[in-house]
Amino acid sequence: MKRKLITAFLVAALTLAAAGCAKPAEAEGPKDTPVRIGTMGSMQMSLDLYWETWEEILEEFDIVADVTITGWLGELNTLYSPMTLFSATVNNVFKGNLPEEIRISQRGSSEVTYSMSPLFKKGNRMLVLLNEINDLENVANYHIESYMKQCEAEGLQYNEEHVIYINNLFSVIYYSFAKTHDLFHFDIEEFNDEMYLINRGGAVLEYLYNGDSEMVPLNEENYDLTNNVISQLYQNDPILEGNTWREKYVFEYGEFTDEIVEFERIRQNNNDQGDDDDQGEDVNI
Repeated sequence: MKRKLITAFLVAALTLAAAGCAKPAEAEGPKDTPVRIGTMGSMQMSLDLYWETWEEILEEFDIVADVTITGWLGELNTLYSPMTLFSATVNNVFKGNLPEEIRISQRGSSEVTYSMSPLFKKGNRMLVLLNEINDLENVANYHIESYMKQCEAEGLQYNEEHVIYINNLFSVIYYSFAKTHDLFHFDIEEFNDEMYLINRGGAVLEYLYNGDSEMVPLNEENYDLTNNVISQLYQNDPILEGNTWREKYVFEYGEFTDEIVEFERIRQNNNDQGDDDDQGEDVNI
């Protein structure tokens, strides 16, 4: 049975200016993230994780996909749920189904950084674990009400176009539960014509080793390759070097994603077998 978490790491955004009631920027082509480190500091998320294995984590999420961030859509700085929204192109899907273009949300904003993890920027390529937000109407209404209250507090008239914009942004959004987002997204780098996944944080290793996974980070087998891949990650996105304090673990892209596909195949077969067994049971009246 799927375990549900109370708190969510959201990968999503709105173009609300710092003043709150300013008109959102019109679409002028993809924008890059203007502020990636929260000016008010970093906040550590506190959340108990109940999984024991990598298979259980994969079962919790509807989607596992390789995506590239294509633009920054904006942010919301509400009191309890600061978030930033991005557009993304879907490169590959290893579990579930996605359209070619999606919106994903990341917990945090230009004011607050979570767990010292900078906001995504245009061009970041990642393997992400996602679920679709089911209660979109209430999520949108929450942010609309917060926007209107802020305008009222500032003595300003709220912008009708802004309200429409908020509703449109929340038409389809994907998010990921997490204590910190680095457990549920892997940076992707291509080095010497080979693809690699880089995960920040040792927690993922615990789940890999406790289950049936055979994935071993290259850190333990090829230090030079690991160092080169991580160095290229920093070269392509220098802000990651100074603001993510956890050790990074490098995996071979193909082997890792093949295992995800195989785990999902086995899970589906087990589910189908269970359905067949249920249908074959005698019913006594």
